[in-house]
Amino acid sequence: MSTIHLVYAHENQNLAEHITQQIGRIGIPFQHHTDRAEEMPGQLAARVEATEGPVLLLITDNFLKNRYCLANALAMFQNLARQKRVLTIVADGWKPAADGAHTEAVPTQFDRVVHAIQYMNFWQTAYLDLNAKLADIPDPERESFERNLEAVRNIANEIGELFSTLKEAGFFTWEQLEADNYALFFRHFGLQEWHAQYEKLAALDHEAPVPPQVSENQPVAPIAETPVIAGPLAPAPIHTEPEVAEQEPENTYTNGQGFTPPPALHESEDAHSVEQPVQESIGLEPIDQEESDRRKKIIEKEIRQTIMDAGFWLERGYTERGLELFRVALEQNPHHEDLKKAYENALDQYGEDSNGLDSPGQSPETPPQQEPIAETAIPEEPVVVFPTEPTPVAEEPAEEPTQEEPVSSDQNREAASYDQMGENALEKGDYLLAKYCWDRVADLNPDTPGIFRKLALLTSVHLTDYKETAAYYLEQALKAEPEDAELHYRLGMLLRDHLDQPGKALRHFGDTVMLNPDFGEGWLALAQSTYEAGDHTQAASLYQHAVEVNYELRSEEFDAFFLTRQREKAPSMEENAEPKEQPENNGIAAETPTPDKGPEIGAIPTSEPLTVLITGATSGIGRATAECFARHGHRVILTGRRSDRLEELQQHLQDAYQNTAHLLHFDVRDYASTREALQHIPESWQEIDLLINNAGLAKGLAPIHEGNPEDWDIMIDTNIKGLLYVTRCIAPGMVARQRGHIINVGSIAGKEVYPKGNVYCATKFAVDALTRAMRLDLHSHNIRISQVSPGHVEETEFALTRFDGDAEKAKIYNDFQPLKATDVAETIYFIAMQPAHVNIQDIWMSGTQQASTTFINRSGR
Repeated sequence: MSTIHLVYAHENQNLAEHITQQIGRIGIPFQHHTDRAEEMPGQLAARVEATEGPVLLLITDNFLKNRYCLANALAMFQNLARQKRVLTIVADGWKPAADGAHTEAVPTQFDRVVHAIQYMNFWQTAYLDLNAKLADIPDPERESFERNLEAVRNIANEIGELFSTLKEAGFFTWEQLEADNYALFFRHFGLQEWHAQYEKLAALDHEAPVPPQVSENQPVAPIAETPVIAGPLAPAPIHTEPEVAEQEPENTYTNGQGFTPPPALHESEDAHSVEQPVQESIGLEPIDQEESDRRKKIIEKEIRQTIMDAGFWLERGYTERGLELFRVALEQNPHHEDLKKAYENALDQYGEDSNGLDSPGQSPETPPQQEPIAETAIPEEPVVVFPTEPTPVAEEPAEEPTQEEPVSSDQNREAASYDQMGENALEKGDYLLAKYCWDRVADLNPDTPGIFRKLALLTSVHLTDYKETAAYYLEQALKAEPEDAELHYRLGMLLRDHLDQPGKALRHFGDTVMLNPDFGEGWLALAQSTYEAGDHTQAASLYQHAVEVNYELRSEEFDAFFLTRQREKAPSMEENAEPKEQPENNGIAAETPTPDKGPEIGAIPTSEPLTVLITGATSGIGRATAECFARHGHRVILTGRRSDRLEELQQHLQDAYQNTAHLLHFDVRDYASTREALQHIPESWQEIDLLINNAGLAKGLAPIHEGNPEDWDIMIDTNIKGLLYVTRCIAPGMVARQRGHIINVGSIAGKEVYPKGNVYCATKFAVDALTRAMRLDLHSHNIRISQVSPGHVEETEFALTRFDGDAEKAKIYNDFQPLKATDVAETIYFIAMQPAHVNIQDIWMSGTQQASTTFINRSGR
């Protein structure tokens, strides 16, 4: 029969021996795989992947804190799960007791975010500690140290995905493994006939044998890495006396590792020491009655907001995330009747979600999602509630700030760890986890440079339901960076559009344009707020200046709203509205009584952020389109064949717009890789609102009888089949949600043929036909289908690709002005931003000097 490959951390050798002694006594062979002192991180995973046959994987606290076990563990487990040959068992780990003479069991828990975050923090801290030592490592040891450092960095980045993958594939506890005479083991590996034999043998035992207690002073011999047959014919073990190295300290680098005496398998309940998540102390000083009452109010606000947030997630289908919010709150407030009742109602209505992490559709690549932090409703001076134990915050702005304890070095280390975890979460699109991590940073060390700016941009751009909290973060960020125009602008927009504080908004818009006079959107917002304040003449002047700064802001609607003098009132304004808050006169807007909020037509055209997937985003129209949507605050998924260009564009969007794009590296011509990439998009990015099928190319220019069939295949595979492959993967999700928009980038060549353009024209005629057919197929599912068909476009690689990289032949635009890539991008954005009831079927566009595919005025640019 096949050998069972038993994988575990060396600290848990006793568990492995117990399995071998119990199950192996009927003749089932086991081969042990554990971390070795002489190996580098990653070699254990490589050895396991090279095996054939069933794998029994023991996950313990020791395994999850061992770099030699976790290095490349994610890829290893994904491959084993894909091959359906792994059984994962989660068991308690162990650690030395405080007295140094005994051991304590450490529960292994990662199914909930509050548990998983402890391991994520452990590895992030380990990476920061090692990285701090790099400069002091001597040259002979540097190469080895850097390999270990890289391994720890990868573990810190991947451990969240590992937990999600483990939960997606399914795991069992040690108790479930031992139950019913190891029935789970035999059933999982298809060994039911062996189970009957084992049960007969077990029936002869009065009690399952307990593995011998290992002497505290006697070293444990390492397990052989060859098959071990346990049973009546097995050879007697050879006892050796190896040298025992000291146990590797946590979060420190060593060139070796050693075996340490493991705990007894069965210990009394008193011997177990359960590690609880670290909670911040609220201080040792006595709390007076006034302080106590203030805390109660804060906690009560937090509970109310938690109930609202949990309902928010439950209503949107994220069952586990909503229930997790309730569970965490109940752990801190177990006797709150309203909270308990709300939780019971949620269980009755939605039930338990078995996957332990999130709603259906959870991907193995999705990192654990952190529950939304309870948001406290705030007046003019807000109070923020962090996810740790509530701390009182002064409610009166005039009070002197209390003297704070200096931040310890341990707190600084922990804050740095959470800061990096937040960056990792942001990069993966897990905004709630990023918020959780950065909230912890602000709690541990509020003086961390830029922390409130990060939280402000995160909540105002990506977590738009947290409006009051975003305003608080923006105000805190402005205390540290009072000359940041973007922060003033974002705070002004929140105050005006959502928090009903137009006077404060007006002042922030004034600060915005004084700090950055070239920011057209700031001038437009100032014009709108000035109009609302009642000074229509000044508002018109400000609008005209906004258009001078950025002409793209001009529209017929804005012209009519600001510049038509004859109107008696703005559209939709109420005749008898009460006057609103009066702004201070700051020299920009007059202090005049204001009517109720201005008309909707006068608002800056905005929408809820869309999730936009763009193929062929590495250059030309695709790149310009990605930048256009990112600039307007939408979430973009960039796909393409050239990973270096994708990464460069991602960094550009982050630096220019604080917009974190998600990258997918694949070739649309390969259906298998396309499907693999699109089926494993992280959960937080899966609901794609807009698909832009941009990937396409022209290859060769020759009469039909001289054409190169290889060029034909490339064009057909990219322009037609690539569009079909991507659409086939994305459209089902849109149909299921009954909403979505697909925009295909066609060409004027799909309307008119031209000499030597035979196959390329045919592919673009196909795109035109597919667009019409998709419209017929999907309109009943409330999905919009559109196309943009441009003529010649510069700032692309079209000509260079057509002429196989010949730069001289590619100079086809020197004597006329074609469209620019940004022209097409803005047109695509215009199509996407139409109201939901409007479907633009096709826009056929070209430069002014191009009348058709062949009639071009080449008199000069």
